[in-house]
Amino acid sequence: MSSKIHDERRDLVKRTFPEGIARLWCPPLTHYRHDASLDTERIQAHIRALAPCIGGLLVPGSTGDGWDLSRAQKLELLDTVLPLAAGLGLPVLVGALERTTDDMLDFIRALGRRATEDPVVGIVACAPSGVEQSEAAIEASFERILELGLPTAIYQLPQVTGNEISAATTGRLASRFPNFFMLKDSSGEDHIALANVDPGGVFLVRGAELGYSGWLKPRGPYDGFLLSTANWLAPRLASIAAGTGTVRIDEAVDAAVAGAFELVPGYPTGNAFGNSATLMDHVLAFGDKAAAVPGPFSRDGRPFPRELVEQAARLMQKNGLMPSAGYLQT
Repeated sequence: MSSKIHDERRDLVKRTFPEGIARLWCPPLTHYRHDASLDTERIQAHIRALAPCIGGLLVPGSTGDGWDLSRAQKLELLDTVLPLAAGLGLPVLVGALERTTDDMLDFIRALGRRATEDPVVGIVACAPSGVEQSEAAIEASFERILELGLPTAIYQLPQVTGNEISAATTGRLASRFPNFFMLKDSSGEDHIALANVDPGGVFLVRGAELGYSGWLKPRGPYDGFLLSTANWLAPRLASIAAGTGTVRIDEAVDAAVAGAFELVPGYPTGNAFGNSATLMDHVLAFGDKAAAVPGPFSRDGRPFPRELVEQAARLMQKNGLMPSAGYLQT
């Protein structure tokens, strides 16, 4: 990799993140009302509660239904989050989560001034969807996006795209495009981070869950995390990311996360990451009164079953996570 590209990437990161890129990012939940509209007040309250413990947001991410929201909903969500994030000093990555390269580019164009104004620090793009996508096609897709010149994070998500970005493709893109500054890998396989490829200053964040501290530098290959569970475990994950956590905290977090995912297998809407985080966040918001409060609501406006909320509350209690007062309790 040329020193010129490496230096340009370093300078971009220094300009964008004068104090360095944060080690813990969150793809915040998208909250809904009973009529399936976005609950903008609830979304903002959630982000205010997260802000002291996280270093940045991905909006919309997979956890925030970024693959399922309409274009109008995505823009409404961004217009809800961006002014608040700017006031809180939270940088925002905008997820261009679309199935084809053309749709990703159309969405980025639809962002208009949002793509370059504070607090947006870059866009996030996946490979185009389809098991048939060749390595050359995936690389060509990212070339088209990176040629826009916007600071860009690449998102490895084979669970959705059906394909995987190779370490070799990542290395070639990093060697040519200084605006490629971050890579998020939620595959759980970690092939890129574990490969013997010089990332050239690309900041590597892990999106897969469990075993957190073992994956962070200097023990592991990653620079940070971008985690769905930060929606409800931000203080504990922040201590792990900062290197101040303990083995006991790590074990407790693993137990809580495993239990949360067991609440929602086969749930008919959404995904396991978003659904489990939605239930746990509802308990954080309303504490021991959570089961008596309407919601939370799925993207189609249906409430989650009371028994799931009650199970989430018991899980929080068991793992010492139940708040003395929820962040929305008065």
